[in-house]
Amino acid sequence: MATSGCWPAVAGDTTAAGDTDDDPCPGCGDREFRVLFQSTDRLYATTDQVFQVVECRGCRLIRLNPQPKPDQLHQYYPQNYWFSPEKT
Repeated sequence: MATSGCWPAVAGDTTAAGDTDDDPCPGCGDREFRVLFQSTDRLYATTDQVFQVVECRGCRLIRLNPQPKPDQLHQYYPQNYWFSPEKT
């Protein structure tokens, strides 16, 4: 797998490491990121929206892009929201 400096490539990564976002990283303020993957809400199926999970180039914080606004969170977290993995 190819690397860019110390930033390893991700299998299936379709975006360049220099992609930018209008919202800066909440961890370090950097605007460059790479898309790790895209997904929907598989657990609760509250939306059909596809979310990008990105990694900040500056501090490597992993987050949703774009981040939902606080007034949108109720759309994604139902009243019964709770996840507890099965005991093995």
